[in-house]
Amino acid sequence: MKTFYSLIKISPNSLSDDSLVIGMILSDQKGFRYKFSQRKKRIAKGILTSDSRVLDYLEKEITHKLDELNTLAKKSKAEPEIFDLKSSFSSEYFEYLSRYSNGLLKFTAPNFITDQVNAEKFQKLFRMFVDQVEETEINPEKEEEKHFNERINTNLIERVKEKVHIHKKFDHNFTPSLVTPFEMDCVGRNGVFVGAKSLYFTHSRDKIHKATTSYVNLIVHLSYGHQKEPFENKFFLIADEPEQKKSFEHQIWNDLRKKERLFSVISSDDASMVAETIENSGASKFLDL
Repeated sequence: MKTFYSLIKISPNSLSDDSLVIGMILSDQKGFRYKFSQRKKRIAKGILTSDSRVLDYLEKEITHKLDELNTLAKKSKAEPEIFDLKSSFSSEYFEYLSRYSNGLLKFTAPNFITDQVNAEKFQKLFRMFVDQVEETEINPEKEEEKHFNERINTNLIERVKEKVHIHKKFDHNFTPSLVTPFEMDCVGRNGVFVGAKSLYFTHSRDKIHKATTSYVNLIVHLSYGHQKEPFENKFFLIADEPEQKKSFEHQIWNDLRKKERLFSVISSDDASMVAETIENSGASKFLDL
């Protein structure tokens, strides 16, 4: 699959060729990257004659569809363009939109590039073609972590927040082996425990080590405290694969994925697996808060 990007434009007046670029979509073999300029959106809202809230709706719809395609790509290990939804976001469709779209929302024709695009290169493209002012103030890694957390919140937390404990912090009063407080994204129980911890793998080595060690200690303490063997439970570590294959972070991520028996390592795109496990098991809250 060829890598291409398309710019998202707003045309306040359909009778003229004037438009304002407010975002970018990039497609490659891994799926889709996208970003909107909130500064450019505010400018566009100021010159719209119609209800400006339509811009927020359009951003939400595009974001939802691209997240859906990325989730399908992870699950099927296939290229996004082979999905049933391909007519919405294929390069051919962007070409069609660039020629025939005459409404408020427009897209440029797909621009193909041969280079591999990581988070940093995507930010450079965004600064070049969309908004340099806003992005010079944003750390690309922080932006990626923000999207990481948003996917977990959408695909997991919002689905289970009424069923199990969410963002529950444990400390040494609960588990003596915990040196510092440890937060679980979610945890519940119905005979066995079901829970998940998210960990963004661009943190320092020390932070990654402390988090995984604390996770193991908590799982063991919970299990034996309720007369369960640790391996009977269904715990997950939500951690996306680090981009740098030879890095320390990728090495420890790969070791955990292959060797750790107390929890399964899954990506943020697969966070809904935890929600499904909680729903299917009937897990519920078990702590007096």
